[in-house]
Amino acid sequence: MGYPQLPQRPIPPIHHVWVAQPGDGRRLYRGTMLHTPGLLRLGIIWAVCLTLLIVAAALDPSHNITWVFVALLFPLLLILSLWRRSMAQAAMMAPGSVWATGFGTNELLIVTPISTVVFDYAALRPPRVIGPAVLIQTRRLVGTTSLPRELFPPDALAFVHQHTMQPS
Repeated sequence: MGYPQLPQRPIPPIHHVWVAQPGDGRRLYRGTMLHTPGLLRLGIIWAVCLTLLIVAAALDPSHNITWVFVALLFPLLLILSLWRRSMAQAAMMAPGSVWATGFGTNELLIVTPISTVVFDYAALRPPRVIGPAVLIQTRRLVGTTSLPRELFPPDALAFVHQHTMQPS
């Protein structure tokens, strides 16, 4: 007696392949950094914390040393977080790493050096072109993927855009 098996989505064929060159990881990261929802949320949290810090310091100046420490800690944590993301992106896009995309009737295939993912078009928002990259986001903003524009030529981008639009 076996376990019930979930139906498998067909894996689309690979249509476009891209090989990373020196500096591509940093270029892509810098081009999309301000447009990722995770960074936006982090910036909002940081701004709220900074506002609370200023209000707390104004209301109770007896703990100024503590507030100075906290005021220095928050920007440091933000910078460390951005640096870590940059290093992770640069490592994934090391020169010679191979990336690919494939487009099926109902699914998008993304192959990176560390994973292969098949997305259903219904789970994706329409792609956004941002500088040297195409930003792929899930409908609930759970995940965001920045991919090089070379993996989405104009005809492929139009195809994905058409299939990810909400039916009206």
